Amino acid sequence: MFTSAGDIAHAATPGVSVTVDDSGQSYDGTEVVGENDTMAMRVQYESEAAGSTVAIELSDLVEIPGLPGGNSAISSIERDPDNPNVILITFVDEWPSDVNQGVLRLDFVFNEVEKSSHETLTWTVDGEEASREIIIRNEGDNFANVSNSSHKGVTNHGGIADFITITDKVVSIDEDIIGAPITYVLNVSTEEAQDGYSITDQLPDELVYIEDSFALEQTSWDEDGLNQ
Repeated sequence: MFTSAGDIAHAATPGVSVTVDDSGQSYDGTEVVGENDTMAMRVQYESEAAGSTVAIELSDLVEIPGLPGGNSAISSIERDPDNPNVILITFVDEWPSDVNQGVLRLDFVFNEVEKSSHETLTWTVDGEEASREIIIRNEGDNFANVSNSSHKGVTNHGGIADFITITDKVVSIDEDIIGAPITYVLNVSTEEAQDGYSITDQLPDELVYIEDSFALEQTSWDEDGLNQ
């Protein structure tokens, strides 16, 4: 029987159990891993496994870059010549008297992806398949974290700091500050996509709009909130 990360999953081969680490990150309730991230599978074994060979296969979402060496309880760790993501672990026939149990760590690396997406990470031990849902994050992606809100304010103090100096605790203001442009930014965030969103803003009497100075920048995500 196989269970989720953190629980023991018993293989069909007696004396062998398998766990796959959790990334420790999540988005909207689903585990998140990054492309090129390394994760570990841990194969725990006991004397019941003596003389057997366990075949472990990982999905094509990942690659196994290297194999650990054997030990007094494991005679060989090899790749299947027909599938580099199938690892064959062969235990010794005569179990060493000084070994009660052990844990073998297999590291695997997530392949690069064109975009962030929901995927199913699977692994098979002696023909018994287990899986869990994950999100693979494309490098550089920032997932959506948006709530309905709006805010307006000056940026970098409106640029007026360039006209103010402090010398010997005396504050001086350059007269060119009068008429200097001030940059305001209005941020509007909506949880749902909007078709034709109208924004109206009234300037104070002390300010005058500079013609053609308006600029717009929009940030949006796909329906899953994954790809910006």
